Amino acid sequence: MRQLVIISFLLFPLLGFTQKQTQLLANAYKQKSINKLHLFFENWVQETHPISDKDFANLNDTAKNVYTIFQTYYTPKELSKIGGSEWGDSLYRNVKYLLIQDKIIYEIGDSNIITLDDTINYVSYITTKDNSAFPTGTLYNFRPKVPTDSSKIVVLTKNYDRLFNYFLGNTHTPFAAGNIMAPAKSEGESNKRQKFLENYIKIFYGHWGGYWQLYSYPTVEKVRFDKSFSNAIIFYTMVYEHGEAYLKKIEGKWTIIKAERTSIE
Repeated sequence: MRQLVIISFLLFPLLGFTQKQTQLLANAYKQKSINKLHLFFENWVQETHPISDKDFANLNDTAKNVYTIFQTYYTPKELSKIGGSEWGDSLYRNVKYLLIQDKIIYEIGDSNIITLDDTINYVSYITTKDNSAFPTGTLYNFRPKVPTDSSKIVVLTKNYDRLFNYFLGNTHTPFAAGNIMAPAKSEGESNKRQKFLENYIKIFYGHWGGYWQLYSYPTVEKVRFDKSFSNAIIFYTMVYEHGEAYLKKIEGKWTIIKAERTSIE
């Protein structure tokens, strides 16, 4: 009885934020109802609208650059243009909903431009004294406008992250089970629930085990601008890989010059 009370207490904030959505997802899975799962995601879309033109106009210049550079870079339907993926460049081609981040870290520093040839410049690094970019800030409540053809955007807020982790559970095979290079994988009931959600989205169980990777990649870990907001580096994650993208502002618009994966977990 005491254990039940503790569990109920822990779930109270989750149920409080959107009890209707929590119950809808539970019922959808219990009844194996794709229609109810669709309604769950449509409700979510309505809760996380992209930023309005009026609100965007009221942002400061730094925030505007964070928004516009993300909207230029985030093209999950065209992964080949932004560094590719070990899972294939068509990873998100058929998903109905894309789960994007609700905050971004940004930095401002000095730039060092390396000329590759007569026409292409890219930033090899942006840094300041002691190799740290200052000031560093975080843009919260991030709601970008992202064109995605047939897919719709939902923002993975803290509450939805909690809801999904609770719904999915944590039954899995551990990292390196049977093969030293094998990532952890969901199994049993957690795997069944993952497959149910993947009627509409694509998610991954955490490489090292004990967590879920819910975002529709790539995620922007941080973006570093030079002081003139003419050059920038995006440090990104692509499922189990990490990379860097180099962008330059040309005629007032951010343009991707180069993107490549640089490491893998």
